[in-house]
Amino acid sequence: MVRLDVRRSCGRSTGWTRRHEEKEAIGEVSRLLQLLKDAAERGQSMIEYALVLVLVAVVVVAVLATLGTQIKGAFTNVLRALGG
Repeated sequence: MVRLDVRRSCGRSTGWTRRHEEKEAIGEVSRLLQLLKDAAERGQSMIEYALVLVLVAVVVVAVLATLGTQIKGAFTNVLRALGG
């Protein structure tokens, strides 16, 4: 960022410069707050995706635990039918 410093010859800031610097500072703080908000929302989204993934994994494990022996029997029957 390029910052121009307009000062009087006596070394003091003019009223315009001080207001301009205050506006710049407020703008920078606003941008920083927006970045923090965006980061928090991305983190929240990642947590939601992780929870969905865990839920899917739990359902898959539950289905396999419940139907595992039936699935194994079906594959065994297919193997026997194929001559294996």
